Amino acid sequence: MAQQPKEQVVNLYQGSKRIHPKLAKGRFANWRILAILATQFVFYVIPWLNWSGRQAVLFDIPGRHFYIFGITLVPGDLIYLTGLLLLSAFGLFWWTTIAGRLWCGYACPQTVYTEVMLWIDHLVEGDRNKRLKLDKEPWNARKIRIKFTKYLLIFVVCAWTGITFAGWFTPIRELVPNVLRPLLSYSFIIVAVLIVAEASLSFLGVGISRPTPTWGNMISAGQGELRTSPHLVFIPATVMFLTVYALNRLGDKARQYWDPRDSAL
Repeated sequence: MAQQPKEQVVNLYQGSKRIHPKLAKGRFANWRILAILATQFVFYVIPWLNWSGRQAVLFDIPGRHFYIFGITLVPGDLIYLTGLLLLSAFGLFWWTTIAGRLWCGYACPQTVYTEVMLWIDHLVEGDRNKRLKLDKEPWNARKIRIKFTKYLLIFVVCAWTGITFAGWFTPIRELVPNVLRPLLSYSFIIVAVLIVAEASLSFLGVGISRPTPTWGNMISAGQGELRTSPHLVFIPATVMFLTVYALNRLGDKARQYWDPRDSAL
């Protein structure tokens, strides 16, 4: 009798694996850095320039006015705007047809911001070998600090990119204070929430592992000595409570002072 073939499990989808590319070096990599700096200078800096007492480049869609340095376009000038858009579109088509690799490798937004994220990776976590080693390490205070710093920088870059993009269509010198002030006021409350979350997870044994000193670990370690040495629990718990309470009060005061919706009441 012929032997029955063994059943095999076939995975149709491969689990995602994080890729850690090396930082490219050389002449073409230097050219790409210059191209990234040039394109990002145009994107980030031009909205902050002033021209005759107004923003140099502003596409005021609600007001139906497009300001481009000394040129002001109104709905009656739609023919000129249409020609400018067509010229830009055909220029992009021509450039990608003649030198598509140059566009994709040096000026495409996906390439630009991927490279910026790789710079942040290299700045915070180190080269490829250090990043691979860090990913294999167990979660501890050092790894959390490094990952938190990296993602905080990524968040800052992404947030500032979004604010700058909006600044092409809204006066950026008015937009930024109205965005940052409420955000700064709520940051105190966010920090308080993170403190409580970290302490709770560490107390349950699923957060930062011992012997790293955290408020959650201190309370967890002292609960076995609660009858003989209650201060081991009450002191870190009291300090954590006062810290969280103070951050909440600071957040409320900052919100009342900075939030334009509350200041108008």
